[in-house]
Formats: sequence, structure tokens, C-alpha cells
Amino acid sequence: MKTPNKPPKDKGEQYRAIAKYSGLGFEMVAAIIVPTLIGQKVDQRVSLSDKPLFTILFGFLGVAYVMYRIFKLSSE
Repeated sequence: MKTPNKPPKDKGEQYRAIAKYSGLGFEMVAAIIVPTLIGQKVDQRVSLSDKPLFTILFGFLGVAYVMYRIFKLSSE
């Protein structure tokens, strides 16, 4: 049986938890935006009749990575 979450004992633990999750938020945003921008650049160079195939593909890869990180973090 799991024990309920205990509040952090000191301010240091609270700050580490805040830093961990805010860093995760920035990582998630970057993990979606950066591949999407790379996909746009590839689409511009390849120019496949104005269809954003690489933008969509790289965007989905970014979202898949974010979901992987969320599941990995929730299993810790």
C-alpha cells in the first residue's frame, strides 16, 4: 500500500522540486518547438509542393518525446 505524499521537510527540498518541474516545462516546450522549426526548414529546402510533411513529422516526434518524458517521470 502506498503512503500519501509527504510535504517537503525544508525549503531546499521545495526549491529543488520547483526547479525540477519548471525545468521540465521548459524542456517540453523546447522539445516540441525545435523539431517543428527544423521540419519547417527542411520543408523549405525540399519544397514538396507546399505540403508541410516534415513539419508535421518532426512535430509529432517532439510530442512523442514529451510523452515519453512524462511517463518516465511518473514512473520514478
